[in-house]
Amino acid sequence: MKEKIKIGVVCLARNTYDVEAAIQLYKNTQKELNEKKEYHWIIEKEVIIEDEDAIKSALKFKAEHIQALILISGTFHLGTLALKYSQYLSVPILLWGYPELPYDGGKIRLNSLCGVNLDASNLYKANKKSFHTSIRSTVDEAFLDAIKIQYTLNQAHIGIIGHHAQGFYNIDVDELSIYHKFGILIDHYELNDIFHMKEEEHDVEDYMIRIKKIFDLSDINEAQLSKTAILCAKIKKFYHQKKLDGLAIRCWPEFANGYGISPCAAMSILQGEEMLLACEGDIDGLISMMVHQALGLKTPFLADLSQIDQGQNTMLLWHCGVAPITLWDGVSIRSLDTYFAQNRGVTTGFVLKQGHVQLLRFDSVHGKYRIFICEGDAIPMQKELRGTYANVKLNAPVMEVFNKVAGNGIAHHFSMSYGHVREAIRMYAKLYDIPLIEG
Repeated sequence: MKEKIKIGVVCLARNTYDVEAAIQLYKNTQKELNEKKEYHWIIEKEVIIEDEDAIKSALKFKAEHIQALILISGTFHLGTLALKYSQYLSVPILLWGYPELPYDGGKIRLNSLCGVNLDASNLYKANKKSFHTSIRSTVDEAFLDAIKIQYTLNQAHIGIIGHHAQGFYNIDVDELSIYHKFGILIDHYELNDIFHMKEEEHDVEDYMIRIKKIFDLSDINEAQLSKTAILCAKIKKFYHQKKLDGLAIRCWPEFANGYGISPCAAMSILQGEEMLLACEGDIDGLISMMVHQALGLKTPFLADLSQIDQGQNTMLLWHCGVAPITLWDGVSIRSLDTYFAQNRGVTTGFVLKQGHVQLLRFDSVHGKYRIFICEGDAIPMQKELRGTYANVKLNAPVMEVFNKVAGNGIAHHFSMSYGHVREAIRMYAKLYDIPLIEG
């Protein structure tokens, strides 16, 4: 089990202001934070006033290897304090100020806002820009989510089977750039590692029962059905045996010849079990899916932008049959189809459910990353195509969105997930200095 994210918390103050009021507010904050059990809080119980105490506190946080720091401006305070923490800690910082309390005898009691302003200016001008400012009574959840993204990527164990699909040079990656930015080292495997994996018979039997129960099988034969169930069992065993958090697969052109069918249907079924599987060897696509999952959007779909309708302001998000089966619209017939790879495709076919969706792409170019994001709503549509797909009515003009994608050379795969996490993505891009392209 992975360790919890460690976040340091400290409150800064100055005796010329209402320190007792700040202490009470800080006690309330400590209680609030301790109720968030998914994090490991390293909290300074007492307020920090002097430089010497700030240095001791910073060294303690450094020894604890915190992933982020919350600096609370309990009251206005010495301008050196935040700089002392930044001197010893190279982590993102939330500069959090409390709303001002009612005046007492014509005097500002906290002046917390000015403290945040002071710290932000000092850090910015010291070229330490990985910070965010917040003036509120409760912690900024977007900041916590941004830290969660980076922590998830830092801890991730991902692999690739084979390479990217033939001719898809635009999804190739610089692995050392990935390591530098996210801390990820990618493990490489061969297609034969899957082909020769010994499947568990009970898993094959279970998948056979599930497949027959879920899908219209009129387009495939018994051999293809058997191979699909066996492949589900093989990939499942491989994924868990290697203790992977995500796996990119070169699903064509060799897979159908080497195994007998393509892996699309098996990947769709397994992604319904919250495994992260990226088709066509797309590592950046896998990273994008991992970010969505880290933010609670459990079953992302790696989709192509396949069609636009300017009149309806819609975009068809399609792929050849790998969407998680849990995203089914509940209306269309779910089928297994063989419409490509010389009738050896064995892909899933269904329409995706309605709901608010987000498209996300962590995309690398020349060894550097940028992030693309846009939102819309998946609307009802008839099952007229093979593969898995959703018709999405975008929040922004569809041609403007496509022009941003094409004009910036963004690769043609996007993690599509149900939910809204734009603020977390914005925060992440800001804290970790990654350009953000918003559609």
